Amino acid sequence: MDVFWAALTGDALHMGIGALVAALSLAFLWFVVVQGIWLWCSLRRARGALKRVAAQPQPDPRPQLAQVFAGRRYIGLWREYEETLHAQRSETDIERSVQAVRATVPAESFFNGELIVDARLHTEFFKHLPGIFTGLGIIATFSGLIAGLQSFDVTAIDPEALKQSLGGLFGHVWNAFMLSAVAIALAMICTIIEKLVYASTLHQTAGIAAELDGLFKAGVGEEYLSRLVASSTEGTAQTKQLKESLVEDLKALLTNLTEQQIQATRQLSMDIGSNLESSLQEPLRKIADTVNVASRDQSESAGRMIENLMTAFMAQMRDTMGGQMGELSAMMRQSAEAVTQVEASLRTLVGDMQRASQSSSEGVQAAMAELMTSLASHERQQSEAVGNAQVQMLAQIQAATEKMAAAQESTSSRVNSAAAEASDRISAAAAEAQRASDQAAARAVQLATEMGETTLGAIGQLESGAARIADMLAALDGAAARLGQSGSSLAGVQQQAAGLVGQIRDASELLRRSSDTVAASSGSLAKASAQIELVSGSMASEADARDASLREVQAAMLRSREAAEEFKQFSGLVTDKMAEAVGTFGDRTVAVLDRNLVSFDKELTNAVDSLRQLMERLAILAADRVEA
Repeated sequence: MDVFWAALTGDALHMGIGALVAALSLAFLWFVVVQGIWLWCSLRRARGALKRVAAQPQPDPRPQLAQVFAGRRYIGLWREYEETLHAQRSETDIERSVQAVRATVPAESFFNGELIVDARLHTEFFKHLPGIFTGLGIIATFSGLIAGLQSFDVTAIDPEALKQSLGGLFGHVWNAFMLSAVAIALAMICTIIEKLVYASTLHQTAGIAAELDGLFKAGVGEEYLSRLVASSTEGTAQTKQLKESLVEDLKALLTNLTEQQIQATRQLSMDIGSNLESSLQEPLRKIADTVNVASRDQSESAGRMIENLMTAFMAQMRDTMGGQMGELSAMMRQSAEAVTQVEASLRTLVGDMQRASQSSSEGVQAAMAELMTSLASHERQQSEAVGNAQVQMLAQIQAATEKMAAAQESTSSRVNSAAAEASDRISAAAAEAQRASDQAAARAVQLATEMGETTLGAIGQLESGAARIADMLAALDGAAARLGQSGSSLAGVQQQAAGLVGQIRDASELLRRSSDTVAASSGSLAKASAQIELVSGSMASEADARDASLREVQAAMLRSREAAEEFKQFSGLVTDKMAEAVGTFGDRTVAVLDRNLVSFDKELTNAVDSLRQLMERLAILAADRVEA
């Protein structure tokens, strides 16, 4: 003990280390040993009390448990755990008494070492106390070594002085190791005691948690869940049954309500019908009379309007088409007369050419006969005067030749003059025919245009008249529908008129083609005149040229005559077609309007009759109800 005291008081550092070790040891004794033993005893008594409560089973042990934990430091843990307990109450008892108390969480969640032992014993601090003691012992060891080395005299030579120095060095080392040994011993002792106390208190705490878990049965959540599933299944079945019963009840209820509603509606309709019958009988009779008078007047006025409109339209169409076609026929007659004049001129030319050829042939034949006679007479008189005969013969031949030349010249001049005159007449006739053809084509085009405009104007007037009729009779739906159908029919007639305009345009195109044919004929006549002039210039092939010219002139005349006949037939056909189309247009328009007006009258008559019958029935019903 003296050695330990001497080591402890050897220097100031050792004294401080010793004081610190002593203070920590006292704190360990109070906070760990004393408090741990007291806590262990308290936990042991509480565990014993829990065992006694568990030995006496009862539905609700919470009051006894509150008394067990009353006055203890961990009473707060019990209150928190008590809030997690679930009391099961009786479903059949009126007072709903508690049948059992169920645990929802383990008791270890509240009664464990961290909440009860660690906080009370300051375990987080004192579990490091052995390390602190060991560190202090190491510090004391090194401080003693340093102090011994400081007191050692390295310059001492004398053995006694050296012995004293070594003695002081070993003394400091001993003191240092002594303090270190004490500190390490205290560290081991504190470790053992702290672990024993901590383990014993943890054991008691775990025992308390186990006792509490034994008092309260867990699994209330699963039980409630199973009961909830069972109740849901039962509720579904009951809901289905309730639905079926409600459907049946509602069906019967709605059936009764529907029957009552039908009866009430029927009675209401009868009352309303009787009231309407009594209040509308006289106004409806007046309306029927007014409608009859108005429909009769409107039908007559509409018929007169349509008749006047169609009469004016047909008169205008006849005037227009008659005048135009008369002018066209006059032009065609002028063209035919011009072609006839050309034919007469050509015939005169041919006659003149034939007479000239005949006179020329007769002159030549007379000269040849006279020559042959002279030769015969000269042969008989050869013996008389050969020289005179030859002279006379030559003179006669010369005279005959001169006569032939004169006859040929006269014939040529007559042919030239006749050819020139024929050429002029042919050119004039061709120009006249070309002009007449152009005028006819222009008039035909103008006629087609005016015809289309007149037709469209008439159709527009008919449409405006139909619109006026539709406006006048707009109050009656059936008549309006019929007039709409008549408008569609008029549109079809308008399309036919448009087709007629197209036919007239085709006719104008054919007239142009006919004018081209006449122009070709005039060209052929011009060629014939040119060939006649060539004939007059070449008398060597006179007969062949005359025949060819005559054939070409005849062919040209034939083509001109055929073209004139074709043009005449076509103009007649156009006139007939246009007259037929105009007549068809007027007839169809009148038929459509008559049919629609008749339908309108029928519909209006049927409506008036139906209204009259309805009023008569209402009057009969009213009379029956009055008599009843």
